[in-house]
Amino acid sequence: MPRHATRTSFKKGRKAWNKQFDSVEERNDDYYIRNRRRILLKSRRYYIERRFGISVEEYDRKKRLQGNRCGFCGEPMGDPVLDHDPKTGKSRDFVHRSCNMLIGLARENPRIVQNIARYLKKHRAGKRGNEPL
Repeated sequence: MPRHATRTSFKKGRKAWNKQFDSVEERNDDYYIRNRRRILLKSRRYYIERRFGISVEEYDRKKRLQGNRCGFCGEPMGDPVLDHDPKTGKSRDFVHRSCNMLIGLARENPRIVQNIARYLKKHRAGKRGNEPL
Protein backbone atom coordinates (compact mmCIF):
# COMPACT_ATOMS: atom_id res chain seq x y z
CA MET A 1 0.00 0.00 0.00
CA PRO A 2 1.45 3.43 -0.91
CA ARG A 3 2.31 5.64 2.05
CA HIS A 4 -0.12 8.40 1.09
CA ALA A 5 -3.14 6.07 0.70
CA THR A 6 -5.43 4.92 3.45
CA ARG A 7 -6.37 1.27 3.76
CA THR A 8 -9.88 1.82 2.35
CA SER A 9 -8.84 4.09 -0.53
CA PHE A 10 -6.14 1.62 -1.53
CA LYS A 11 -8.59 -1.28 -1.53
CA LYS A 12 -11.10 0.68 -3.66
CA GLY A 13 -8.63 1.12 -6.52
CA ARG A 14 -7.84 -2.58 -6.90
CA LYS A 15 -9.40 -5.06 -9.26
CA ALA A 16 -12.23 -7.26 -7.96
CA TRP A 17 -10.18 -10.48 -7.86
CA ASN A 18 -7.51 -8.74 -5.81
CA LYS A 19 -9.78 -7.03 -3.23
CA GLN A 20 -10.01 -10.11 -1.05
CA PHE A 21 -6.39 -9.64 0.09
CA ASP A 22 -5.12 -6.85 2.34
CA SER A 23 -1.53 -7.05 1.04
CA VAL A 24 0.62 -8.46 -1.74
CA GLU A 25 2.28 -10.79 0.78
CA GLU A 26 -1.09 -12.20 1.79
CA ARG A 27 -1.95 -12.81 -1.88
CA ASN A 28 1.41 -14.50 -2.50
CA ASP A 29 1.01 -16.69 0.59
CA ASP A 30 -2.43 -17.77 -0.58
CA TYR A 31 -1.07 -18.60 -4.05
CA TYR A 32 1.79 -20.64 -2.56
CA ILE A 33 -0.54 -22.58 -0.27
CA ARG A 34 -2.85 -23.49 -3.16
CA ASN A 35 0.00 -24.37 -5.56
CA ARG A 36 2.70 -25.66 -3.20
CA ARG A 37 3.16 -29.09 -4.79
CA ARG A 38 3.39 -27.73 -8.35
CA ILE A 39 5.85 -25.01 -7.28
CA LEU A 40 8.11 -27.50 -5.48
CA LEU A 41 8.15 -29.92 -8.42
CA LYS A 42 8.96 -27.11 -10.84
CA SER A 43 11.75 -25.85 -8.55
CA ARG A 44 13.21 -29.36 -8.27
CA ARG A 45 13.11 -29.84 -12.06
CA TYR A 46 14.81 -26.47 -12.64
CA TYR A 47 17.51 -27.17 -10.02
CA ILE A 48 18.38 -30.66 -11.32
CA GLU A 49 18.46 -29.62 -14.97
CA ARG A 50 20.57 -26.52 -14.27
CA ARG A 51 22.92 -28.07 -11.71
CA PHE A 52 23.57 -31.50 -13.24
CA GLY A 53 22.54 -31.09 -16.88
CA ILE A 54 20.26 -34.14 -16.80
CA SER A 55 16.51 -34.56 -16.67
CA VAL A 56 14.62 -35.33 -13.46
CA GLU A 57 13.69 -38.74 -14.88
CA GLU A 58 17.37 -39.55 -15.54
CA TYR A 59 18.29 -38.32 -12.03
CA ASP A 60 15.62 -40.51 -10.37
CA ARG A 61 16.49 -43.53 -12.55
CA LYS A 62 20.18 -43.25 -11.68
CA LYS A 63 19.36 -42.97 -7.97
CA ARG A 64 17.01 -45.99 -8.10
CA LEU A 65 19.51 -48.17 -10.03
CA GLN A 66 22.22 -47.45 -7.47
CA GLY A 67 20.08 -49.03 -4.74
CA ASN A 68 20.59 -46.30 -2.12
CA ARG A 69 24.27 -47.25 -1.69
CA CYS A 70 27.22 -44.88 -1.90
CA GLY A 71 29.14 -45.27 -5.16
CA PHE A 72 32.44 -44.70 -3.33
CA CYS A 73 32.27 -46.63 -0.05
CA GLY A 74 29.23 -48.89 -0.67
CA GLU A 75 27.50 -47.96 2.60
CA PRO A 76 23.77 -47.09 2.74
CA MET A 77 23.03 -43.41 2.11
CA GLY A 78 20.74 -40.97 3.89
CA ASP A 79 20.99 -37.73 1.92
CA PRO A 80 23.08 -38.44 -1.20
CA VAL A 81 24.83 -35.99 -3.48
CA LEU A 82 25.49 -36.54 -7.18
CA ASP A 83 29.22 -36.64 -7.81
CA HIS A 84 30.54 -35.18 -11.05
CA ASP A 85 33.83 -34.86 -12.89
CA PRO A 86 34.94 -31.23 -12.48
CA LYS A 87 36.84 -31.26 -15.80
CA THR A 88 34.03 -32.53 -18.01
CA GLY A 89 31.02 -31.70 -15.81
CA LYS A 90 29.60 -35.17 -16.47
CA SER A 91 27.71 -36.71 -13.54
CA ARG A 92 29.00 -39.98 -12.09
CA ASP A 93 27.29 -41.69 -9.11
CA PHE A 94 25.48 -40.75 -5.94
CA VAL A 95 27.81 -40.63 -2.93
CA HIS A 96 27.81 -39.47 0.68
CA ARG A 97 28.65 -35.80 1.14
CA SER A 98 31.76 -36.81 3.13
CA CYS A 99 32.87 -39.26 0.40
CA ASN A 100 32.41 -36.51 -2.18
CA MET A 101 34.58 -34.20 -0.06
CA LEU A 102 37.25 -36.91 0.23
CA ILE A 103 37.32 -37.30 -3.56
CA GLY A 104 37.70 -33.52 -3.91
CA LEU A 105 40.41 -33.29 -1.24
CA ALA A 106 42.30 -36.11 -3.01
CA ARG A 107 42.17 -33.88 -6.12
CA GLU A 108 40.44 -36.64 -8.14
CA ASN A 109 43.74 -38.57 -8.03
CA PRO A 110 43.42 -42.37 -7.51
CA ARG A 111 47.05 -42.58 -6.34
CA ILE A 112 46.30 -40.29 -3.38
CA VAL A 113 43.30 -42.44 -2.41
CA GLN A 114 45.49 -45.58 -2.59
CA ASN A 115 48.10 -43.87 -0.39
CA ILE A 116 45.37 -43.02 2.15
CA ALA A 117 44.25 -46.67 2.20
CA ARG A 118 47.85 -47.86 2.62
CA TYR A 119 48.39 -45.38 5.45
CA LEU A 120 45.25 -46.51 7.28
CA LYS A 121 46.22 -50.19 6.95
CA LYS A 122 49.70 -49.44 8.24
CA HIS A 123 48.40 -47.63 11.32
CA ARG A 124 45.43 -49.88 12.05
CA ALA A 125 44.52 -50.12 15.76
CA GLY A 126 45.84 -53.21 17.54
CA LYS A 127 49.24 -53.40 15.82
CA ARG A 128 52.42 -53.57 17.92
CA GLY A 129 53.87 -50.24 18.96
CA ASN A 130 50.75 -48.37 17.96
CA GLU A 131 48.56 -48.77 21.07
CA PRO A 132 46.96 -45.62 22.47
CA LEU A 133 48.57 -44.20 25.62
